[in-house]
Amino acid sequence: MKRLILPALTALMLTAALPAAAQTQAPPAAQPVELPPVSMETVAAVRDFLIGEGLVVGEPTLQNGFPALPIAEPGLTWGLIFFPCAVENCMDVRFSAAFTNELVTPDKVNAWNADRRFLAAHFIRTDTQAGGAVVNYDVLTLHPGGPDRLGVPLDIWRSGLAGFAVHVGYFQFDPEGATAPAQ
Repeated sequence: MKRLILPALTALMLTAALPAAAQTQAPPAAQPVELPPVSMETVAAVRDFLIGEGLVVGEPTLQNGFPALPIAEPGLTWGLIFFPCAVENCMDVRFSAAFTNELVTPDKVNAWNADRRFLAAHFIRTDTQAGGAVVNYDVLTLHPGGPDRLGVPLDIWRSGLAGFAVHVGYFQFDPEGATAPAQ
């Protein structure tokens, strides 16, 4: 019996001593990573690609210091924001849209997030009685290629965005498959 207690007690004491010893060593300081700026050639090429997909795309702007493209399609406006990427040949973008509607509530936004994987939304307070929501879709493409590598993410975004617009009451669902802005 004594033989079992001593090894167990020794192991317990060593385990208790390890965190204290580990605390005496400071973790290495994090080194800031300098990311290259987003190439405006990339932004222009993506703009041309989106126009080729039938979208109305405005001139590039800056949003919080990052290049962005304002985009319009029937009944919806949204933006594509470009972020610097640390990996060669990658494209790091965020599709983003905002909705204001008296039907938008935190519960409705939470229900969207609970049932969906790709587009994430968050509730925002507005200056009016209407609630608001911002929905985003972040995409990091690592394979080399041109702006057409955004084709599948664009399809996912457009489909999900229309679904979100219906979910928050901005669009009315038509069983025939068309959506129309709510009156």
